[in-house]
Amino acid sequence: MPTLDVPGASIYYEVHGEGPWLVLAHGAGGNHLTWHNQVPRFAGRYRCLIYAHRGWGLSRCEGAPDPARFADDLTALLDHVGAERAALVGQSMGGWAVYGCALQNPDRLSHLVLTSTLAGLTDDQMLERILELHDPSAPFDGQKALAPDFPRREPARTFLMAQIAGLNPPLEPSFLQALIGLRYPAEPEKLRMPILYLAGGHDQLIPLDLQKRAQAKLPASELAVVEESGHSIYFECPGDFNQILDGFLSKGNG
Repeated sequence: MPTLDVPGASIYYEVHGEGPWLVLAHGAGGNHLTWHNQVPRFAGRYRCLIYAHRGWGLSRCEGAPDPARFADDLTALLDHVGAERAALVGQSMGGWAVYGCALQNPDRLSHLVLTSTLAGLTDDQMLERILELHDPSAPFDGQKALAPDFPRREPARTFLMAQIAGLNPPLEPSFLQALIGLRYPAEPEKLRMPILYLAGGHDQLIPLDLQKRAQAKLPASELAVVEESGHSIYFECPGDFNQILDGFLSKGNG
């Protein structure tokens, strides 16, 4: 089982395919299995790196996971596999990891994709809005990661998503509070690579208007919206997600 030991944790990862590096960082309800709709599509042309954040899935963590360590973990993983240059895709919680990693390693990124995330690009008003919508101390409802009507339309796939999430430890309120409160500077002048912000029109966790405010902090970035999707575009609308990502990756590599 391929793992990387980092301070306070052991990170599980897999590499599939050959070609330029494509790194996929999952959200709080996922792990390395999250990307089952993406790896078969992209592994024929890209070297896909999938992994589980510290404390998720098959990765291990000493004590409670600290989201502030995610960017360091990802940088260490890139070093470990020899990915000198890579496209990074971060979904929800994974957006904090890839954006933090981009700030650490701007010259190593060919592309940056932030999907269904705030990625730490927040201000006081945005945080107030998130806290109005969600009580971080309340139990996490995994179905909020889907469009409101998705569980009724797709009960089998809803069950699959819950099974994948079930491989993770329970989400502690203290972790969610730390994640939401973790801020990164915009620094658009530092990030010269193409940047895509991909959002769902029916996101119940991070409403579209908040994602647009985060995206606006990176003026050179593109915005793509999958109107019928909720928070988990990669899972709910994988065809749209893959097509948009494929087209974006075909653009110049900065």
